[in-house]
Amino acid sequence: MTETPQAVSVYQAAARLGITSDAVRKRIRRGQLAGKKGEGGAWRVFLDGTAGQDTTGQTSETRQDRTRLMRQVPPDLAARIGALEQQLAEVTGDRDRWRQQAEHLARLLDQQQQLTLATVKALPAPSDQKPRRSWWPWGKKG
Repeated sequence: MTETPQAVSVYQAAARLGITSDAVRKRIRRGQLAGKKGEGGAWRVFLDGTAGQDTTGQTSETRQDRTRLMRQVPPDLAARIGALEQQLAEVTGDRDRWRQQAEHLARLLDQQQQLTLATVKALPAPSDQKPRRSWWPWGKKG
């Protein structure tokens, strides 16, 4: 049985997922979260039963443990780690989109090769005509 997704604000989604509201907006833009701009321009995010997990599959407890550990890291390193994690998520999304595009192009190439092969097989066999003369007017010396 599937649950009906709940429409919540960006801030509520951020709180449930344990991420920032900017991260929620970026995930909507990348297609990792479903969202829709409502009346008045406010975004609504659709969360299903997996609201306790983010796209990496981490549970709320795992994120809380990670948050506790991050408090022990110096602020400049924590900011750098956060930026690198965000960059990694973006690159992973890019990789997945490139992979899908490559698979699509491979299917198109295979279809084109099959069509070309069928066309070549449908061509009439070459006839036994006299070979054409060379364009070179002086012929070959031999």
